[in-house]
Amino acid sequence: MAAVSQPQDNSEHVASRPRKENELFMPKETPDQRCDVILLVEDGKEFKAHKQVLSEASPFFEKLLNSDMKESREGIVRLEKFSESAMRNTLQFIYTGDVQILTEDNARDLVVSADYFFLPTLKPLAEAALVEMLNTSNCISAYYFSQRYQCQQLLAKSEKYILANFIAMYETNREEVLNMSNKEMEMWLSSDEINVSAEEDVFKITLAWIDHDRDNRQKYFAELFRHVRLIFASRDFLSSDILMNDLVKDNKSCLTRVVDAIKLIDSRNYGNLSISPRKSLETSVIVVTSAVNPSRSLSLLSLSSESSECRQSNLCYFPIEGRWCKLGDWGPHEYPGKEQFFCRGKLHFVRHSYRSSDALGLTAYDLYSNCLLSGLPDIDFDRVILFLVNDDEIYALVSEKQAVNYRTSDVTGEERKKCVSFILKYKVESNSWKEVTSVDHLRANENVCIVAKDDFVYFIGGEEVFATGKYQHRTRLTDVYRYNIGRNQWDKVADIQQPKTQLSGAACKGRIFIAGNAGWDWVENRGGSECEVYSETTNEWQFISSFFIRPGPFPSLLSVGDQLYALCRSEMIHRRRSEPNTCVKCYDPDKDEWIRITDIPAIRTHSNTIVVVKAYSGRVFEGFLSEQQLKGIHSEGHFPPASQTKESERKCVIA
Repeated sequence: MAAVSQPQDNSEHVASRPRKENELFMPKETPDQRCDVILLVEDGKEFKAHKQVLSEASPFFEKLLNSDMKESREGIVRLEKFSESAMRNTLQFIYTGDVQILTEDNARDLVVSADYFFLPTLKPLAEAALVEMLNTSNCISAYYFSQRYQCQQLLAKSEKYILANFIAMYETNREEVLNMSNKEMEMWLSSDEINVSAEEDVFKITLAWIDHDRDNRQKYFAELFRHVRLIFASRDFLSSDILMNDLVKDNKSCLTRVVDAIKLIDSRNYGNLSISPRKSLETSVIVVTSAVNPSRSLSLLSLSSESSECRQSNLCYFPIEGRWCKLGDWGPHEYPGKEQFFCRGKLHFVRHSYRSSDALGLTAYDLYSNCLLSGLPDIDFDRVILFLVNDDEIYALVSEKQAVNYRTSDVTGEERKKCVSFILKYKVESNSWKEVTSVDHLRANENVCIVAKDDFVYFIGGEEVFATGKYQHRTRLTDVYRYNIGRNQWDKVADIQQPKTQLSGAACKGRIFIAGNAGWDWVENRGGSECEVYSETTNEWQFISSFFIRPGPFPSLLSVGDQLYALCRSEMIHRRRSEPNTCVKCYDPDKDEWIRITDIPAIRTHSNTIVVVKAYSGRVFEGFLSEQQLKGIHSEGHFPPASQTKESERKCVIA
């Protein structure tokens, strides 16, 4: 492969001619531009070069050749640590600004040359070449090489590659892995990102490392064993292979951990786990909740006390397999109308009462155990919007209590803009919230759409609602603000092209997608939902294909496994109807169209009640789901069997 940089203009100093392909580079001299320095490298090989060219390109040569040092007087620079090919490639870069990097050894030599001769533009080129050459055979050596020569790009990429291909890397470089130090093994085995087929793999690799030098390494077993996430191993493996292992039986604390894990699996009480499964062991899914909303029921007063509870039905869709399963029902007295996100088997929401608009606190529902949990620590603010960053970092956008006064009293527009909001981050270690930043340019926005992408959080649109006297005013907003969490920096980016209500958004393949109602109600919008996509490169929003489904103008956009999905949902009055009224669509960017891939199983309700359907993207650990849950529910006939869903309709990948 060839790595190319911007050419350096040395035409005033050296006459050059076009080189033939694969011709070995050598500095040329002319009668007017004689070579005046010799570089002596490994095996006595000599290179003639020009002092001026070397001095202008490299601080190393500039100091060495323009002083009273021996090399300057003699015109000979001894560089025996460099091979002939390494020096030839380095000189090619110095003289021409480009270099042919054909092998891994070439690239590593150039990294060394870049450091030694202070050539800052050469190092990134060599690093990029090494990144492209990463494979299961060289990723470990590349990782250690990047540490030694401070190649930050290669270090990050090689670490990511090792984690993503850990089992294949272990099988290819078994001896190299087993010769790692205990600290190195602990670093890899403790990672959330390590890609294994099952948690049992971590235990087996730990044993193999111990057995490689059992006499000297046995003392490290307990230290490494604590990184085996026992609760996510199968019960059979725990009770046979692990519980019966001599190293486990000889260590009381290790034995206790195994016994406790078996008891927890038997109890199926997974709601308060302090650890989570490795990401490779989770499956990307769409979680759908559908609930009867008693607070909006047309016959609330006539419902019995039992049916007046909000009955929640939780479904899970596996896009790759095209199948549904039912995760459970629960019926709290408070309607969870403010669910915000789904993370690691838990649905987190702001719990409200029917009789009051005051928030009762943050609650979580554990899908595995089918029970309500205490959830996150409460936040003492009027408005709380929870959102995720980087899949599992929990944040909240909150507003001061006095913000409500701006929406209910006669104040000027300038006074309304003074409303301060805060962004809080949940700290796992202290089980508390910590303020990250405060902001006033979001004003008292309601229904703002929040989309997280890498270290950026986008705050899109929303509505400003305020009252003057007995009249309420509602203004749709097109503003888009972006917050960089790492730098604690706000940016104003391009406005969305059309103001919308009921905005939903998702980040997929490096872009931001939103959808919402451009009319004032679904009747005005005629069942359609306008969609836009944002490109960070151009800082522009563009329209894409809209939704046209009746009823249900307000979709939920979801990014699942690098595919963009939409739950086309509705708030619909049921009159003893059982057919599906909500579906899942997938976006095909090549055709710019949304493809219907499955209907959501219908939820039977009392007549004259309103069903609210919500959807969340996330990951689940299938090992915690019961056989009855995994069995699926398509046999009930409420939706087409997965086998009838066209395979092409399930593989709409963002280009």
